Amino acid sequence: MIALALSAHPDDSELGAGGMLSKIDTVVHYIFTQCVDTGVTGKEIENAQKALNITDYHVYNYTNKELYKTSAQIRQVLEKARDNINPDMVLVPCRGDTHQDHQTVTSEALKVFKKNTILGYILPWNAYIVEPTMFYRLTDREVGRKIASLRYYKSQSNKLYMNASRIRGWASYVGWKIGADYAEEFEVIRMVV
Repeated sequence: MIALALSAHPDDSELGAGGMLSKIDTVVHYIFTQCVDTGVTGKEIENAQKALNITDYHVYNYTNKELYKTSAQIRQVLEKARDNINPDMVLVPCRGDTHQDHQTVTSEALKVFKKNTILGYILPWNAYIVEPTMFYRLTDREVGRKIASLRYYKSQSNKLYMNASRIRGWASYVGWKIGADYAEEFEVIRMVV
């Protein structure tokens, strides 16, 4: 399986789907803003990807909080990715995510990946009205890999959602919904079988 993870910001996919990404054999990750304005470094991104065994990642330097101004360019990047990678599954921020950059990435992905499975990862501090329709069971080890990946974003360590105990607690809460120790939740936007 080839998964294409799309992130407006460097830590988005890791936060929403890091456990799942750690289990998939082939992951390609596109990050549309490095967030240098918030202190994220290329080394942080590189180390976070390595922690999840992601070797194929691409960072673009569009302006943080202004991705909507470059939606046409983002769409072109995604069209090339679709044609070159032909992913089985595309991971995007869920449709109910209120962050403007997340909305841009998802909107453009929906235009481009019409023949692919699309799952929306849920970041609860941005998504107010979202019904998760898919749950992905995680082991303690996979939650640990997700946390290890996120620890590399030292410049973001002051954010509440980057706290290891909160990440583990969130995975535990989602797992509780399905009778598992841990899980991640997703919005099934399009399922192609």
